[in-house]
Amino acid sequence: MYFIEIYFQLCENSSKTVRTEALYILKIFADHCPETEIIGRNGAKLRLVDDAFAAVCHAINDVEVTVRATAARLLGDFKQVSDSFLDQTLDKKLLNAMRMSKTRDGASKKPLAYGLRRRRSQGTSEWSTGKKLGEDVPVERFDEEQASIISSGACGAFVTALEDEFMIVRQAGVYSLGQLAADRPFLAAAALDHLADMFNDEIEQVL
Repeated sequence: MYFIEIYFQLCENSSKTVRTEALYILKIFADHCPETEIIGRNGAKLRLVDDAFAAVCHAINDVEVTVRATAARLLGDFKQVSDSFLDQTLDKKLLNAMRMSKTRDGASKKPLAYGLRRRRSQGTSEWSTGKKLGEDVPVERFDEEQASIISSGACGAFVTALEDEFMIVRQAGVYSLGQLAADRPFLAAAALDHLADMFNDEIEQVL
């Protein structure tokens, strides 16, 4: 299904309208053929719904607020995404590990454009690989093969959305996290603190 790759590429288009429409189209493909196997980075085999979910997660870091809001809203409709991908949306540790790995390999050190209105302390030195729910390995054992299983786009996506500077993105993030957590008990437990923290948001309409 080579043509699907075109839509993944369009998610990086210079036009915000094209990027937004590409996200919607990927969601349609994910709904109609979720189990279709595609080849991800480093030759890793992924379900289409998982790769599409990661692409939408990646759009949470888009330069345009409308694209970020659309992406945050679409996340809540990915009912068939794997638990391992969902597990990483509330955890930025794997994303940090990926960045450290890329830095060691001489890759770009450019930080994400959107960041944190609130910072949460992270006191653990272990990182979840995302291969198995709850499986942890020390950061020194993190490698490219592990990075190919869970796209960096999925890592911390909901945390980023809930901390966005624009209300429309935070509001969409709250909605989508609630939608997914309603069907996944493990995600509901993990999301509880994040959603409770949103009661402290300075804008009442976020909730």
